[in-house]
Amino acid sequence: MSFRFPRFRRFALAPPICIIKDGVKQDAALRRELISDEDLRAMLHEHEVEDIAQVRRAWLEPDGQLTVLRRRGARDDGGTGGQPRRGL
Repeated sequence: MSFRFPRFRRFALAPPICIIKDGVKQDAALRRELISDEDLRAMLHEHEVEDIAQVRRAWLEPDGQLTVLRRRGARDDGGTGGQPRRGL
């Protein structure tokens, strides 16, 4: 229905939830989504993030994937820099 009726899409699909903002965990959002610190570390590890301070923003997408936007210069190995990476 959301494909055929774009206005319905706004109600049918949940927006992404910001779980990290400027290197700071958003504890209320993490509790609401039942994500433990260990789960968060594992999710960030899949995106090759060792320190939460490297993250400018991280969103939990409605499909369960994590989108990570790194701070500029957070990677020295020629990675995506400030480009978002998706997937789990």
